[in-house]
Amino acid sequence: MSKKLKNLLILHGTVIIFGYTGIWGKLISIEAIPLVWWRILIAIASIFLFLVLSKKLGIPDRKMLVKFCLVGGAIAVHWITFFAAIKVSNVSVALAVMASAAFFTSVLDPLISGKKFIRYEAILGLITIFGITIIFGFEFRYFMGILLALCSAFLAALFTVINGQFIQKNDSYTITFWEMIGGFVAVSIFLFAQDGYTADLFKLSLSDLKYLLLLGVLATTIGFIASVKVMEVLSPFTVALTVNLEPVYAIILALIYFGDSESMSWQFYVGTIIILGTIFLNTYLKRKKEAKTGIKSQV
Repeated sequence: MSKKLKNLLILHGTVIIFGYTGIWGKLISIEAIPLVWWRILIAIASIFLFLVLSKKLGIPDRKMLVKFCLVGGAIAVHWITFFAAIKVSNVSVALAVMASAAFFTSVLDPLISGKKFIRYEAILGLITIFGITIIFGFEFRYFMGILLALCSAFLAALFTVINGQFIQKNDSYTITFWEMIGGFVAVSIFLFAQDGYTADLFKLSLSDLKYLLLLGVLATTIGFIASVKVMEVLSPFTVALTVNLEPVYAIILALIYFGDSESMSWQFYVGTIIILGTIFLNTYLKRKKEAKTGIKSQV
């Protein structure tokens, strides 16, 4: 097996693991905020262990530390709204709408980084909105789930763009670890405000503990490390294109695991295909532009 093929298989395995996050989130019985609190706590412990063993633990200056922690808070709210969307609707709805993060990224990136707006991205953004409108119109019973997933998608786009700025001067391991610390502080504050520090927070069933460990260790720590590692061999284009398959894997997995509860109207799948289609088309157009200009596109 060639090195490239091996890394491509690892990448697809990682994306499938990411697709499982929604499945595990639905199987966990506790509410979204304590769920995220446990996920981040477990992730911090496992990431810290990895960084210590690999001697890659970095301590940023105070200014960057504050920035990392603030973005970590946004990541925490992103996870809370994502899992809340799953619990009030279903996995398929949450993942389909989460795909709109690509549209939000195309809007936020020029605003934050100062880059020029790209015309075709604006057009694809309008098409994405059309796809979301179809889902809204025919799955209105999941209104709250769709709204929460949209909030989650916006936050995902926000911290992705900001991290794109961070990575220029900081290594990915340092960014991830301190953002997890910031996220944990944010969720801890939410719990305190809701009087969530009760005995129930620490009374986890074996089933919940199992899925929380999978979320914290496999989907967060190992998934992240693997997705970074494969980029040593695979091109950013290949990685971006493969990661776009996450909603597809997740929706298929949801149908396998939950059957009828994940079965949606045909209009829902039309809307989902439209949203996913814009993501793949955007990636293709960026690749085409890169080939013409010789400039590496950030996809």
